[in-house]
Amino acid sequence: MLCILLLACDPIEPGTGLSSAPASEPGAGRLSVDRATLDFGTISVIEDGQARQTLEVRNTGESSLVIAGLHWTVGDDEAFTSDAPALLTLAPGAAYPFTVTFQPPTDGDFEALLFPNGEIALALTGRATAPVARLLPETQDLGAIAVGCERASSLVLLNDGSEPLEIQDLDVVGSEAFV
Repeated sequence: MLCILLLACDPIEPGTGLSSAPASEPGAGRLSVDRATLDFGTISVIEDGQARQTLEVRNTGESSLVIAGLHWTVGDDEAFTSDAPALLTLAPGAAYPFTVTFQPPTDGDFEALLFPNGEIALALTGRATAPVARLLPETQDLGAIAVGCERASSLVLLNDGSEPLEIQDLDVVGSEAFV
């Protein structure tokens, strides 16, 4: 589920605000981006870890433009980050490239948005592959066992992920009575 929250701010100083002026207002700063979607494709959490893409914002207007919202992702924010500052001022004709990083924590599809000045929705998408271990049953109760007796129980290790799960070592921790 994707939840979107937009915040409106008062102007930073007289005559300039956080959102671009309408195109019909002469002499105003105007925000443009080089693309509206960043698709990171599919990456392996284990092998790749992360992917980066560069996005560029530009002031196509005739006066300075203050841009907010390039640093904060909405949606799967645990998977996407931006290195853009919280506030950015661009002179007329100036451009600012920034990097968006896709670093998913686990297997799955991820989506987020950037909302510079609340004007443009920049879609961020990516798919991650990874092993996801699950143990069944999740808890194990062996009940009461008399001294000198033993009881066996089985556990099942499943891989719910999309990459192979490699077990390199297995340890039982706790009391020496459990082996």
